Amino acid sequence: MVMTARSFGEPLSAMLISSFLTLANSTPAQANPPLVISATVDYTQKTLTINGQNFGTSPIITVDSLMFPTLSSSSNQIVGNFPSGMLPSSFTPGTYFLTLQFRNQVPAAFTVDMGANGAPGAPGPQGPAGPPGATGATGPAGPAGPQGPIGMTGPPGATGATGATGATGPAGAKGDTGATGATGATGAQGPAGPQGPSGSGTGLPACTAPDVAVLYNGAFICKSAVPHYVDNGDGTVTDNTTGLMWEKKTGISGTANPSDVHDVNNTYTWSAASPFTDPSGTLYTNFLFHLNDLLTPNDGTATPCFAGYCDWRIPTIGELRSILPAPSPTCASSPCIDPAFWPTQASLYWSSSSLTSPNTAWDVNFGNGDVNFGFKDDGLYARAVRGGR
Repeated sequence: MVMTARSFGEPLSAMLISSFLTLANSTPAQANPPLVISATVDYTQKTLTINGQNFGTSPIITVDSLMFPTLSSSSNQIVGNFPSGMLPSSFTPGTYFLTLQFRNQVPAAFTVDMGANGAPGAPGPQGPAGPPGATGATGPAGPAGPQGPIGMTGPPGATGATGATGATGPAGAKGDTGATGATGATGAQGPAGPQGPSGSGTGLPACTAPDVAVLYNGAFICKSAVPHYVDNGDGTVTDNTTGLMWEKKTGISGTANPSDVHDVNNTYTWSAASPFTDPSGTLYTNFLFHLNDLLTPNDGTATPCFAGYCDWRIPTIGELRSILPAPSPTCASSPCIDPAFWPTQASLYWSSSSLTSPNTAWDVNFGNGDVNFGFKDDGLYARAVRGGR
């Protein structure tokens, strides 16, 4: 079926009003009746799109006497397909009467323009270019004015008041320790001190029992005067009570330096392969190998053992507990260790002592002084030791 064009004058207006009143009188009044704002034809998609407000459900689209199938609908837009076999271009160009009917809602009426579009005509020939306009005459340049004399330099202004001192910035990171300076000249001998107490007659100091005289650094002193820990200045600390020499860690907690075997952030495994019972982890194959120059012992290089000793080992659980200042829970500091051993992680350190379960070993928590055990494939911290009595 081909729809014919309509001209909208008095007859079509009357028909619109009559049809709308007939549809409206057959439907109950609504508080928000539907309102059509626009209706457009998409000649490519072959659809009719109706925009508006308050659209109801189950719309029926009619253009003149033709019903258009509904493709989609919402409260503000309805899209309909052209009837099967009818293209938008097959309609005679003109204005058509559009009605929308809804379930339990008053209908809405509108008009839509559609029909065939003729093929675009060929572009007309380009017209000749008009003659260029005449160039206006250039005006004469005005004469340059004389340069004025250079003015005198004004007197310097008064110095402004000194601003308030800014807040002190945060302290910078601690720099590396500088090289040891040259030994100064020996000072003049001081005056003689007061007469000391009478000796015991044996050449030993007089010590109050149960204190006794001991030989320390080539001289006899009372045992109570011997310091518990001595920093030897070569990266080691000596415990004068047990005779053990301990490795001292380096670096800053939280700032890792894996290239330094003494870095306080390094962790190691006790055992490397299942069933995790033998000392094959990085604790032995990396940490101790570096300290004792065992990585390349026969390569001819002059790589010294740590602090000049090649008998470094992992401490037993008893040796590791001996440097706790107090047992858990009475330790008053964290890390729970004498400052001579700083830096130290407030965490778990390996011992060489295994439990009856061969895949576990004892460790000490230097955060609170607890004695624990860990699985040998865990990564814990380590501190080497040598010597002892």
